[in-house]
Amino acid sequence: MKFVVLIIVVVLLSLGCVSPQQSSEQSNMTEQLQNITPESEEQIVSPPQPQETQPQPQETLQPEQPPIQQPKNITVWLVDYSVTPKNVSIGVGGTVSFVHYQSSGNPVFVLVSDEGLWQPQRMDYGDIFSYTFTQKGVYHFHVEGFEKIMSGTIVVT
Repeated sequence: MKFVVLIIVVVLLSLGCVSPQQSSEQSNMTEQLQNITPESEEQIVSPPQPQETQPQPQETLQPEQPPIQQPKNITVWLVDYSVTPKNVSIGVGGTVSFVHYQSSGNPVFVLVSDEGLWQPQRMDYGDIFSYTFTQKGVYHFHVEGFEKIMSGTIVVT
């Protein structure tokens, strides 16, 4: 096969270098080359072409995320005529404990639920009042007489 290709290339190159008198010889030779068949035909096999396929989305398995656990117990400090922390989040069934820790002036605080969840709680220094939240919602509280500086919010999820 290579031999045939070589002969064709030589003939084609010589066609450009031949004078007009030799053109009949060239056409005879070209005809002869076209009629030549190799004794053993080699088949040229081209490599398989990659098929264009749409990428299939692969299902990615993500580990199951555990639900975000809200704390079950939170302490809210009543100290220095403030509430710390002012805003808390807790899960249903969680308990908030209010601790009176205001030693200077030894005041008595009255803790009030704006939504009426509990009866107003009279608290002396060192007293603790705890309340367990059983329903989702947003609840507010304050210390009577100090509403502007001693109030807070409890978010139950």
